[in-house]
Amino acid sequence: MSRSDPGPQSRRRAERSDAVANHERILTAAEAYFAEHGIDAPLRGLAERSGVGAGTLYRHFPTHAALVRGLYDRFVARLDLVADRCAQATTGWDAVLTFIDGTAEVMMGAPVMAAVMHRQAENDPGYRPGRRWEEPLRRHVAAAIAEEQLRPDVRPTDVALVPYLLGSLASFPEPMRHAVFARQRGILIDGLRRSGAPRPGLDGAGLHVDELHAMVHDHATDL
Repeated sequence: MSRSDPGPQSRRRAERSDAVANHERILTAAEAYFAEHGIDAPLRGLAERSGVGAGTLYRHFPTHAALVRGLYDRFVARLDLVADRCAQATTGWDAVLTFIDGTAEVMMGAPVMAAVMHRQAENDPGYRPGRRWEEPLRRHVAAAIAEEQLRPDVRPTDVALVPYLLGSLASFPEPMRHAVFARQRGILIDGLRRSGAPRPGLDGAGLHVDELHAMVHDHATDL
């Protein structure tokens, strides 16, 4: 073997590194591609978007279901990081807010996430990695109630649904989206607070009716 030959072990490491890079490149492109064209968009367009050949795409994701699963697991990994931040919160109320804000941030950053989750549930109803978050969220909610920050009639499922309501704004146009998100978050959080708990004022003045019509119509056009 010549000195310039890196050797079989080095070549295998380089091949594995290239494979990992291609895997992530495809998933990153798929997030944007499916958000723009729908979850059932042709995979040949994704190969072009990813900058890889069709053979490489199908080696990593042999079926559409495998690609959906790959995206789903990618979102789950991001939500695992949110769960880790919740575990580090010093109070139950802070953990609840961390869960809502962190999950909503993930959803707002990935407009295709809801479609991926729905399709994954159709493809494999028994695959439920999110169940590992159920017990920690139940503890956070119970702690926030005991701290008299959270309404005593709130259930963990109520808290879990708030990010989905906020995440529905992900496809609305900027620059209004950020302001609308902040204000609606304030309204929803206020609804969770126990009577007598501190209630910060809402951000911004709210949309003018013409702005609301424009947002709703633009949103409907993109569906």
